[in-house]
Amino acid sequence: MSLKPTSLRIATTLCVLAGLCSAEIDLTPLQVSIGGGIIQRTHFADGNKTYAVTIDAATEVTAPDRVPVFRFKNVPFASMTLRHSPLRSRPPFDAKSNPEYVKVAQALLPGAAEGITIVAEAKDVLPINGWQSYRVVFSYTLAQAKMMESITFLNFDANQQLIIQTGARAGDFAFATERADEIMRRWHEVLPGDEKGEN
Repeated sequence: MSLKPTSLRIATTLCVLAGLCSAEIDLTPLQVSIGGGIIQRTHFADGNKTYAVTIDAATEVTAPDRVPVFRFKNVPFASMTLRHSPLRSRPPFDAKSNPEYVKVAQALLPGAAEGITIVAEAKDVLPINGWQSYRVVFSYTLAQAKMMESITFLNFDANQQLIIQTGARAGDFAFATERADEIMRRWHEVLPGDEKGEN
């Protein structure tokens, strides 16, 4: 199934960058070292709660435009980005609504991407924390390189939907996907004593 870029990419980008998509969780990452620097965690604030993911030394986190990007340093061009969903409503993940999700997902691909094709679609790829999710996997060519990218819509809680965007060269995509999914499987609420390395 071949797709062409649409003007929705511009609207989605503006929505995300302008902060018009309301959401409670602050995705600006705070790096925390625990146990004398042995454990590295990335924290996110959500009202009176704090969430964290544990990362390894081969993962670097930056936050251009307050959007966290996890780069896998030992895999060139591989990364995971976590952002708020631009959708104001949250249609169910079903045959009727999935085409809308596909359009939003395609809008997040690089503007110079060519030959965009849907490779796979899957539901509930992260069945933890009560999360529901829908993932679309694309392949495309960028600067003559074969790339693959997945866009995962994640119903984080009753009011918030997040997007997990993972991309890499085609040959590295399976590895990058496993790394990205493992980071999200480590998502947990920070409890008293965590910063001291007690938990």
